[in-house]
Amino acid sequence: MLAVEQEKGLKTASSRKILVYVDGNGKDVKALEAAAKMAIEEGAELVVMTVLKKVNRIPDEFIKFVNSERFTDPPHYLYYQYLGRAVLEPYVETLRTMGVPYELQIEFGDKKERIEAVAKACLLYTSDA
Repeated sequence: MLAVEQEKGLKTASSRKILVYVDGNGKDVKALEAAAKMAIEEGAELVVMTVLKKVNRIPDEFIKFVNSERFTDPPHYLYYQYLGRAVLEPYVETLRTMGVPYELQIEFGDKKERIEAVAKACLLYTSDA
């Protein structure tokens, strides 16, 4: 599956990236903070990602809301974006406070496959620099 959303926070001239997977369980805060410190020291950018399980059916109430608001994006995209933002948003303030350049990745599908795909994309991006 393709990325649901990408967001950039702060700009950096560096093409070095550090990938951090978070799932919102609260235990990953220390890993994120350690990676953020490493990014600051190395002049790198963090790629903070989460992977959501694919659902068989989006709630009808959500579809009705999307249709009533006349969003141009399809309901399934907005649903995963909404869920992913809920997972990642608590980490964003930490990154902003620390002044760490970051990119958010919201993915859905198989966790292992999506993490590997994003990791490869990070490597491809950084190897071109």
